[in-house]
Amino acid sequence: MSKVLVIGNGFDIALGLRSKYADFVNTMTGTSRNAFWPFRDAPVGKYANCSLHRHFYDYFQANKDDAGHIRWIDLENELLKYARNKIGLSIDEELVREDENSFNMLKMMLQKYISVMPTIKPMSPDKNFIRLLKAIRTSGEFDKAYSFNYTNLQDELIRFGEFEIDKLPSVVNIHRAPSDENFFNIVLGINEDPSIPKGYRFMFKSSQADSTNLSQDMAKANEVIFYGISFGEIDFIYFKSFFKHIANQSILDSKKHITIFTFGKNSVESIQDSLYAMGVLIQDLKENSNFSIVDMEKLWLPGYDETAFNNTITRLEEK
Repeated sequence: MSKVLVIGNGFDIALGLRSKYADFVNTMTGTSRNAFWPFRDAPVGKYANCSLHRHFYDYFQANKDDAGHIRWIDLENELLKYARNKIGLSIDEELVREDENSFNMLKMMLQKYISVMPTIKPMSPDKNFIRLLKAIRTSGEFDKAYSFNYTNLQDELIRFGEFEIDKLPSVVNIHRAPSDENFFNIVLGINEDPSIPKGYRFMFKSSQADSTNLSQDMAKANEVIFYGISFGEIDFIYFKSFFKHIANQSILDSKKHITIFTFGKNSVESIQDSLYAMGVLIQDLKENSNFSIVDMEKLWLPGYDETAFNNTITRLEEK
């Protein structure tokens, strides 16, 4: 049996890294505002009013403040909205080619941003998160880590968790990392959906991503820790079979520890809603596993019951 760590962007945010999609849109280089954002200027040409460029340009214009910054954007959800808007329409192949060029430009500029992002002054890491990271290191039993981020997890574990190089878990980057040889190496897009017009299937993650053993490794592990995973519509497909397996397993099966670390009440509720959308009841997860959702934001509030968090730390440190 083993332990598996699965991380999303909340992991990098807890480290203080500027890894939000909004950071990508807002970043300045010298005097250049929104330097990496490829849709700063209004589109022109035959498809100026109905293209992917127009979709992202309009989002940016509608949500920016006086300084030209936006607070929030989910690139993949916006791609999904755009692709769904094409369902049932007559598809113009010329527009499809233009949209694919815009999509590739988005991937390339996001990859460029991720490549320089570690050099942008980070914020202070969350002290409770660092405590958890060091407990994971102390455990010494996390032999596999799956990252949905574009950053180098092994470097982060060494820097922030004080891992020794020869004791690092094997890391799988689900969405791959920036590459000097391939300007479009990262995985960005939407899940497979047969209703999406054939011309827009270039957005499917399945056509970009490599196969992994994520589901099997989680199923075989005696402990799975999730940190900073949204479990939103784009990502829940990776976890649906795992959680349904846990919810429906025999009561005679051994219970594994499953802990989801997230940040904020809205995030907790969103995860609960995502589990319900998978057809999974939290009551069943708690019946068949040692399941908990820990809100890291509440650890900063006076009087909050830290039992679930402290129990996880203690269990890891005692191994």
